[in-house]
Amino acid sequence: ACCDEGEDSADGYGILERLLMADNKKWESLNLQGNRIQMLGRTCLSDFISTNEYIKTIILKDNMLNDQDVHLIAEALRTNSTLRSIYLESNNNDITETGWSAVRRALCNASSFNSIFGSNHTCYVKLAEGHEPAEILYDQIIVNNGEKGWKENFAIKMHSLILKRHAS
Repeated sequence: ACCDEGEDSADGYGILERLLMADNKKWESLNLQGNRIQMLGRTCLSDFISTNEYIKTIILKDNMLNDQDVHLIAEALRTNSTLRSIYLESNNNDITETGWSAVRRALCNASSFNSIFGSNHTCYVKLAEGHEPAEILYDQIIVNNGEKGWKENFAIKMHSLILKRHAS
């Protein structure tokens, strides 16, 4: 494992930070599974997600992420339109319903038509076991399907909100 040596053995953040500070970050996929990454409020990963226009897949399974880390990732998803999938499921990540709720709101904030417009429509998020998968209904609104484009995901969310409001 890459993080078993030196100062990075406690958590994989140091190696993650060096990786994401590299000059040429035109990666389409980034597999960080099982690297004991603890972000502890540090933002290099969320900064990378919010600004990188090439990345399509990030795998963060089996790290040591918490609600604060996932909240930063969720905020970054609001501005990224190229990421197609992010994998957060894990036995090691310490993410509660608070963190999962932040992710779901980033994918589909159903409080108004404008908030749906401002949601992420491209990224499928694989959540932890026992939590609603991202493709299932969230508050009666369908969240992103990785097989569909952003326009179709957006249209489905808007249509679902209209149906929900007229059913009341």
